[in-house]
Amino acid sequence: MKKEDLGVLKISISYFLFGSLWVFFSDKILFNLLKYNKNYLNYSMIKGTIFIVISSIFIFILVKREINKRIKIWEYYATYDAMTKCLNRKAGLERLNIMLKNYSQCAPISIIYADLNNLKMINDNYGHSEGDKAIIKISKIFKESIKKDDFVVRLGGDEFLIVLIKSNEEDAKKIIKFINKKIKLINISNRVELSVSCGVATYTKEYVNMEEFINEADRRMYENKKVFNSQLKFA
Repeated sequence: MKKEDLGVLKISISYFLFGSLWVFFSDKILFNLLKYNKNYLNYSMIKGTIFIVISSIFIFILVKREINKRIKIWEYYATYDAMTKCLNRKAGLERLNIMLKNYSQCAPISIIYADLNNLKMINDNYGHSEGDKAIIKISKIFKESIKKDDFVVRLGGDEFLIVLIKSNEEDAKKIIKFINKKIKLINISNRVELSVSCGVATYTKEYVNMEEFINEADRRMYENKKVFNSQLKFA
């Protein structure tokens, strides 16, 4: 059975139990009280009317609760990436844009553009499931390495944006060191050796817009990735 059908099944079972209990107890009580009364039929009609009213309210409450539950699930997946539980690209960039508009309240704002190294090699040699595990592990480390008000955005594939509130470039570099330290620890027992290339940018009014700000961090990340790739060639 599909997960989304469980809510409907719960409503059906609840309605069935309520109806069964109502019929059993109300008929028994009415029969004992009114079995010699000629108005028994009228009371049965009243009982039926009461049942319809109560059951309608009951079903309304259950259905509304189920709808609200599904709305929350839809809102979650409209905001968060299903695999990593990070903010998805749309929601993350919208939040960053709002922060930049209220820069004085969040300054300084730094971002880390992070890219998982050798994802294609991991997928080709170990399978896509292992590549997915690598992305999940890395994203978990990112989330564990930041402050409460900071957040991680999965831009797509193996690319992430780590947004740091009230953090300058030096603070961002400290976080990168901490991330690399945690990656080295998990690599001890990991099937695949993981690493990331990162680029840092700190927002100033010189940036024309958010895209230019992110592009600068992206450009610096690619410079570091070139260094990483050149080290692989000569290793």
